[in-house]
Amino acid sequence: MATCYKHPDRETGVACSNCERPICTDCMTPTSVGMRCPDCANQKTRVQRGPQGGGGSGFPRRPGGGSRGGSGFGFGRRSGGGSPQRSGTGVNVGLGQWSATTALIALNVVVFFAEMATGVTPGGNDQGSVFIHGSLFGPAISGVNPYFQQIPGTHEVWRLLSAGFLHASLLHIVMNMWFLFFVGRMLEPGVGRGNFLAIYLASLLAGSFGALAFTPVQPTVGASTAIFGVFGALIVVAHDRGIPIWQSGLGPTLLINLVLTLTISNISIGGHLGGLLGGVVCGYGVVYLSEHRRQPALGYAVCAAVAVVSVIGALAVAGGQGLLPNGFHL
Repeated sequence: MATCYKHPDRETGVACSNCERPICTDCMTPTSVGMRCPDCANQKTRVQRGPQGGGGSGFPRRPGGGSRGGSGFGFGRRSGGGSPQRSGTGVNVGLGQWSATTALIALNVVVFFAEMATGVTPGGNDQGSVFIHGSLFGPAISGVNPYFQQIPGTHEVWRLLSAGFLHASLLHIVMNMWFLFFVGRMLEPGVGRGNFLAIYLASLLAGSFGALAFTPVQPTVGASTAIFGVFGALIVVAHDRGIPIWQSGLGPTLLINLVLTLTISNISIGGHLGGLLGGVVCGYGVVYLSEHRRQPALGYAVCAAVAVVSVIGALAVAGGQGLLPNGFHL
């Protein structure tokens, strides 16, 4: 990661659109042609010709602060090698040697193949050993399981995590992985790989807590709990960067997904709401503690706290009847 040419102790993913020197937040001056360094801010624009097919403007990473006043955002794009691509706006959009978003998608796909190998069909049938022993099911997590014949097990705490990598059908995983690809390519370059993974995993556990709090005796699977958390964190980060939530489309997208959560059957309301809330909390921790105060450890601490509280809460409600034991119907 490059460091600011005026403040060598500050890492940054943003470069001056004129001279291409890396600049931190304190050195950024927004202009119509991208971020400028203090030396180039008052100079006339120097036309630069980028490589053909170069990436668009990325979601700027802000280690010690962020760019404000932008009217939009784009996807981070990784070049074939370790060197990051640089767009015409001077935003460094590389993700390094590998993308956590891509790795998570690959992991979910591999697990789904394992599900199909043990009994799950592309159309969905809630069968197979991987599905039965990995899905989120309250009685199998608690100490008492009256449904042992259908879904065996007690004290199987790993279900809080494993359920987030299982899917009920081919359509289920395709929709979730498309949405993860969409939000992951925006958030990961903006907060960094480590913060992104911390937000994802903490949100997944928060979603498991929410699902058990609402419907503990209904088997639940899917990455959507974690994806809702990533989306919640994305909104927090976008707001901090000065990106208009409604004009950018983030607000309407969230609203549509919440409506679908409440109106379509067999969707985990508690899982989506829990994941979203967990992601928002983690997003605030990353933005206002890790970035604003330049203390990355505090950002990770917030994500860890969300994860720990979620696990404790999930264990506490796993043996109950839940807030919506018979589901929710409008």
